[in-house]
Amino acid sequence: MAHHKSIIIKKNIVKTLILTEKKDTDITYNITMQKNSKLTLINIKNNIKSTDHTNIILAENSSLNCIYISLPKETIENHIQVDLNGKNANCKLNSLSIVNKENKIINKTLINHNFSESTSDQLFKNILNDHSYSEFSGLIHIKRHAQKTKANQLNKNLLLSDTAKSIAKPQLKIQADNVKCAHGSSTGQINQDELFYLQSRGLTIKQAKTMLIMGFAKEIIDFITIKKVKKSLEKLL
Repeated sequence: MAHHKSIIIKKNIVKTLILTEKKDTDITYNITMQKNSKLTLINIKNNIKSTDHTNIILAENSSLNCIYISLPKETIENHIQVDLNGKNANCKLNSLSIVNKENKIINKTLINHNFSESTSDQLFKNILNDHSYSEFSGLIHIKRHAQKTKANQLNKNLLLSDTAKSIAKPQLKIQADNVKCAHGSSTGQINQDELFYLQSRGLTIKQAKTMLIMGFAKEIIDFITIKKVKKSLEKLL
């Protein structure tokens, strides 16, 4: 059964929300951020199957820092829509997924820049092993009157096996003419030169691979400032 939750971040409020589910879920979050509000949203899913729809509306001068951590059992789907509805509204979406066996991670984002001088940044990273699968589909839509918009979108995939598979579909739809936008995707395996270098410094191959994987993941984990949460995620790696 699908569940719905509505959350309002009131004017001038600074808030941190940590969303964790301990069982398989199908849930929709509707979040409204009022003027001058700030929200850090941390969404952690570990060893569950889930489908999440998160819809977030940002008003003038509001700021969103959203961090997704996904370790799927079978399949995790994250559908994220953000509407930037005011001047100086700012959105950051960061995601790290660690996928093993035949499990799947699917991330789909839609960022609507509906007002001038708004900004968005997206960084989605996946670590894939065995026969796992990842899919990233992201659309940045800059409306005709959303001038002076800045938007960036990047998807990076680290393949730890020859049988892991990744599909990326970064997209831009720009209807304004005074914007700065970039989007892209990269997929690759562990750099063999870096691996050799670390082994030459005395590390075992397992230690060297772990260090390189941690380096790949660290960029996302460092966005989390809550020490207890950060340490628990580092242990999962």
